[in-house]
Amino acid sequence: MNIAVLPGDGIGPEISAAALQVVDDAGARRRALRRRRDDQSARDIAGRDLANPTSLILSAAMLLEWLGVRHGLQQFTRAAACAERAVDTLSARPETRTADLGGALGTAEFATALCAEASSSRRRSRRP
Repeated sequence: MNIAVLPGDGIGPEISAAALQVVDDAGARRRALRRRRDDQSARDIAGRDLANPTSLILSAAMLLEWLGVRHGLQQFTRAAACAERAVDTLSARPETRTADLGGALGTAEFATALCAEASSSRRRSRRP
């Protein structure tokens, strides 16, 4: 099974799961994925700390959840839920949103805030 994490447009997640036998020409598939990635890239904001990483984070969470369910790995499904909760928490507060959603955080600041929130959420969930 081939799995690709694809940042969606805006803040929506996306993954693509395709069986290996469906892919006749791996080179053509790679070129198509690369072309799609290039088409979706935001060249006007590249390297300027303006991109909203939410779609990539939620895509990775979706992949973790899929892997957890498919292979019975609860730690993956818990990690996916933790990432989703952290995104929800940050998105609910204007001061922890990225600029495109009415906040003031750049990409790096949002990622730092997300990691802190996920870590805090994880510690809270471990308490008896």
